[in-house]
Amino acid sequence: MYLLREEKDKITLYLSITMKAFHTIITAFFLFTFLLISSCKEDEPLLSRLELLTQKPWKLKTVAVIGLPATPVESTQADDTYTFSADGGYIFDEGGSKGDASDPQTITGSWEFAENETVIKLNYGGITFNQEIIELNSKTLKVSFNFIFDIEQTFGH
Repeated sequence: MYLLREEKDKITLYLSITMKAFHTIITAFFLFTFLLISSCKEDEPLLSRLELLTQKPWKLKTVAVIGLPATPVESTQADDTYTFSADGGYIFDEGGSKGDASDPQTITGSWEFAENETVIKLNYGGITFNQEIIELNSKTLKVSFNFIFDIEQTFGH
């Protein structure tokens, strides 16, 4: 009888240890799963170039002659906005501070992608300006074009 009780105690001890280990493993599993799910940040959705260009108005941040350091825009240009619409229209708005009071508040024209969406063609009053897209994402639009010199402009929101 003493032997049976000793065996029973061993089995009880074994089951107790096994159940504690099982609970520890289950708790660790759920904790790990929770941490894994909660630590995953949401990826930025993949947007087309059209969606990236037309999602919000753009503001000019820097201008540079290619090969020279970029310079911040003048204060009268800092509040200017460039708005591209999906239907192919664009609006340039001078903002609250104009460089020249006689300049129109807004200029409208049309635009289109060219060369497999690597170039923006701006049309205004019969004149077309081609701007090569260097960078386009949800925060930055960087273009280059030739106007006497090779110019690079960076826009943000």
